[in-house]
Amino acid sequence: MQLNQPVQNPAFISKLKQFDTNKTRKDELELIEEMRKMHYITPVTLDPSPEEGKPNQQTQVKFRAATTTKGESFFAMFSDMDELKKWAPDTKDAMTLDFTELRTLVLGQKGQIAGFVVNPASQNLVIRTNTMEQIANPLQQRPISPDMVVLSKPDPYPKELVQTLCEYFKTRTEVLSAWLFTANYKTNMNEPHHLVIVSLTQGVNHQELFKATVDACHKAMKAGEFLDLMPSSGKFGKQAIEDKKPFYRKGIDVELED
Repeated sequence: MQLNQPVQNPAFISKLKQFDTNKTRKDELELIEEMRKMHYITPVTLDPSPEEGKPNQQTQVKFRAATTTKGESFFAMFSDMDELKKWAPDTKDAMTLDFTELRTLVLGQKGQIAGFVVNPASQNLVIRTNTMEQIANPLQQRPISPDMVVLSKPDPYPKELVQTLCEYFKTRTEVLSAWLFTANYKTNMNEPHHLVIVSLTQGVNHQELFKATVDACHKAMKAGEFLDLMPSSGKFGKQAIEDKKPFYRKGIDVELED
């Protein structure tokens, strides 16, 4: 964190406008990447007011929050000083911080702060704590067990995504077969994910393959869609694909479902 250091984030504004216009998964991930690497600026109150404008170890830094009509509080963050002045024109001191520092600050409030809001006087982009974790780890693959997820047949069937997956898997000789499910995690049943279970040759770097697969599928996914991948070698994977037809088999053209 730094005190009274100017910041500018034209790339963030551009990515946000692009996402608002197109609302594709690719635009969403590009916006997430920008939010993870940008610096934010926020008004602060220093107590006691430091001499010569330089705080010391005894100086308390108080951050300002925006409160909704439902009583939820969000730390107010800004992409630049102009946006900050729209919301808090009386600001005397401002702190700049990166996403890691911002995440630590929010989580350190132990539930009293619901997240943060970017440019509340204009774009008003609200980021809750669960979304913060998606920004921190947008491609993180989660361990899955039967007690945490309900699997079902995709409806509607994501033809474009399946076709993209098939074309990409053809370039990866270690992929033998793949099955597609809709996964509803019991922690959030209203946010279904695409789950692809993959049969692989031995010795494959799962993390590299899965990240590359998600990267290859950006354009085939809409905003708000999530793609999880897991190997078929585990107990849960074996149970899930039993008696199920794969959408991809190495060396065999599979007809897409309607």
